[in-house]
Amino acid sequence: LSHRLVSRDSAWDVQYVGGSIVAVEPAGERFAAVLADGPDEDGSQVVIVGVDSGERIDVDVDDPTSVAWHTSEDIVAVGDGSGTIWFVDPATGSAIRAVDTGAQWVRVDQITDSWILYHIEDGSFPGLGTAVVAEVASGEVVLEEPQSIYAEVSPSGAYVLSVGLRDGDDPADRNTKVRTLAGGMMVWARDTDNTNHRRFTWAPDGDVLLWPTQDRLTRVDIAGGGEQFVELSEEAPPFPTAVAASPDGRWMAIGGLDGSIRIVDAESLEPAVRLAAHAGNVVAVDWVPGRDRIVSLGGDRQILVSDLRSPPAAPSSSWVGSTGFPLTHVVMSATQR
Repeated sequence: LSHRLVSRDSAWDVQYVGGSIVAVEPAGERFAAVLADGPDEDGSQVVIVGVDSGERIDVDVDDPTSVAWHTSEDIVAVGDGSGTIWFVDPATGSAIRAVDTGAQWVRVDQITDSWILYHIEDGSFPGLGTAVVAEVASGEVVLEEPQSIYAEVSPSGAYVLSVGLRDGDDPADRNTKVRTLAGGMMVWARDTDNTNHRRFTWAPDGDVLLWPTQDRLTRVDIAGGGEQFVELSEEAPPFPTAVAASPDGRWMAIGGLDGSIRIVDAESLEPAVRLAAHAGNVVAVDWVPGRDRIVSLGGDRQILVSDLRSPPAAPSSSWVGSTGFPLTHVVMSATQR
C-alpha cells in the first residue's frame, strides 16, 4: 500500500508500515508523519511539519514505524523497528528519552500524561500483535491484549477497546473486547467485522461505545453494563456505515450505505437533519469542534464539510476535495482549518 500526504503547497510519499503514520498536534498547527523518502536503509524518516508555514523539522530516530502526539504536552512519541519508543521534542526533532519495550518491533498509538498505548509485533502477520498499555513515567505494563489489530483507550481513560483475532480456540472468546484499564477486567465482548474497526466510536464522556451494524445502531453503556440495540427509523440511513457523537454528546451523525447523513438526537434517536451528502456510501464522519458542522468522506472519494447552521430543511454542504484513491478516515483539527 502507498499513501500520499498533501498540504496546500507540498506533497510527500508516506510509508505504510501497518501503524500510525500521521499524528496531528492537538492545537492543529503541526503534524508528524513517517515519510518514505528518508536517508535510512529502509527509506523511512519522521518529520514535523507546520501546517501553514510548511517548516519541516527532521526527527533524529532511525527506522521509525509510527508516531503519536501527546494529548496535552508538546511531545511526539515515535516507535521504531527495534522495539524502542522515543519521546521527541517537536521543536528540535531531538529525542528526550527512550523506552525499550523488549520487542522486535513497536507501533505507538496513543500517549497521555499517565499512560502510553502501543503494539508489539513479532512479524508473523502485518498489523497483528499485542496491544500494551504502560505507565508513561515508569514504563511499567498495566494491560496486555494479544491478537490485536487495533486498540484505543476511551476518552475517560477508564476502558480499553481492542479489535483483533480470537485468542486461541476457546468458543467463548470474542475478537472485539472492552476491558477496564485498571485491573484488565473484561466488561464487554462481541464478534465483529475486524476489517473495519474505525466504525467503533466512543461518545465524548468515554463510557458509551457506538457501533453501526446493518440496519441498526448498537449503543453499549460500558459503565452501566447495558447494551441497547437501536432499530433505526425509516428516516434514518439504511445500513449505517459510520457514526460520530457531537462534542457535547447531544447529537449523533449517522452515515448510510445510500450516501446520506442523518443528525439524530442521541437520547431519543429522533432525526433532526438529513443531508444528501455523497453519491456513494458514507465511509467516515467527524464533528468539527463545536456543534455546527461535520466533515465526511464518501465511497465517491469526495470530502465534504456540511454546515448545520443552515435551515434544517436545506443544510448546505461544501466540497473540500476529492482523490483518485479510496479514503478510509477523517478528523477535523481543533482550529477548524
